[in-house]
Amino acid sequence: MLDLAKRYNKPLNVVEYSDFKKEVHDIVFHLPNDLGRGACIWEPLNWRSGLFDKKGEVTGLFSVYDEIHAVHIQGH
Repeated sequence: MLDLAKRYNKPLNVVEYSDFKKEVHDIVFHLPNDLGRGACIWEPLNWRSGLFDKKGEVTGLFSVYDEIHAVHIQGH
C-alpha cells in the first residue's frame, strides 16, 4: 500500500478482504498525504466473515467498526 501511495499519489481503498479488519484500516488510514480512503469488506453478510452468525445475528466482532469509526473517521 505504501509503495502504491508513493508511486501513484492517488487515493487508495482496500476491497474484498475479510480478516484483520482493524489492521487493514490502520494501514489504509495511515498512508501518507491522506491517500488512504477506506476499505470494503468481502461478503459482509456472509456468516463466514464473522460479523454475523449462521442465524443472521450480529456478533461481537461487529463492534470493531465502532472502534475504527472513532479512531479513523470521527477523530480525523
